[in-house]
Amino acid sequence: MAGGKILITGATGFVGRHVTAALLAEGQDLRLLVRDPAKMPAVWQGRLEVATAGDLADAALEAHLAGVETVVHIAGLAGGRFPEASFMRANAEATERLCAAARGSDVRRFISISSIMAVADNCAPMLVTDETPPAPHSIYGRSKRAGEMPVAELGREILAVSLRPPLVIGADSTGNWRRLMRLAATGLLLPFGAVKARRSYIAADNLAAAVARVCGSDPAPTLSGAYLVADPQSLTLPEVITGLRAGMKRAPGLLSIPPGLMAAAGRAIGAGAAVDSLLGPLEADGSRFAERFGFRPALPLIEAIRQSAAAFMAAGAGR
Repeated sequence: MAGGKILITGATGFVGRHVTAALLAEGQDLRLLVRDPAKMPAVWQGRLEVATAGDLADAALEAHLAGVETVVHIAGLAGGRFPEASFMRANAEATERLCAAARGSDVRRFISISSIMAVADNCAPMLVTDETPPAPHSIYGRSKRAGEMPVAELGREILAVSLRPPLVIGADSTGNWRRLMRLAATGLLLPFGAVKARRSYIAADNLAAAVARVCGSDPAPTLSGAYLVADPQSLTLPEVITGLRAGMKRAPGLLSIPPGLMAAAGRAIGAGAAVDSLLGPLEADGSRFAERFGFRPALPLIEAIRQSAAAFMAAGAGR
């Protein structure tokens, strides 16, 4: 357990909620830096300190770091059709400002949530490792890669890491995982039975546990760096759909259509990237993080998928 206060940015977002809950469960002393305190879950009231800030790229951050030993930086721009300048401001410039403020403070650990997209495209024919030369293709990926640079510089002085998760799964996801749950919840026959490509995922609670592990680690700069964090098991799309529908108490409902035909159809309608993210491979090797920080995800991936689907349906989101 970290001995001092932990500052969390982006605590009210999808990943941030899971990280905050995990650290609260450990009894950590937390300060949340948020835009809108009204978005905080009611169960957090009175259990932590809350500070407000607008755009982190130009906020006065130094005062918020007083008494802080560890920074967990999750805030950023992840989706939507925004210009590249908006992504760079939210994901690179804001991180640079926070790193600069940390450098002049008593912060000993800095954890930034990056993305596998800082390294690769939404599909990759080879296993992505921490040795893979970064080659981000998307605006989002380029902005995340740019945000890793100031973290790497800070890592020469304190423990500073950029964590690169693949798709994060959870019932309260607001991104691609939610769209996949909605697709499974339709009950329609789906044409993915012949898809053999494997992809990596990480359960939101496992990612939160990884963050908590770094929060409690020795703040040695020798551990600094960028790390892939992923559940050890990769899955095919039929396995994911089967797991989701098991959690929804439904049959898999899969048809075997050749993936090449689906990919060609996707390209023909201008949805090639979206189809690639469904049908193409993207496997991540998170073993270096696991070894260096002694981390092993507690929740098996397929069980996390079933739980995600069950909670999604129980909340009425599938209707």
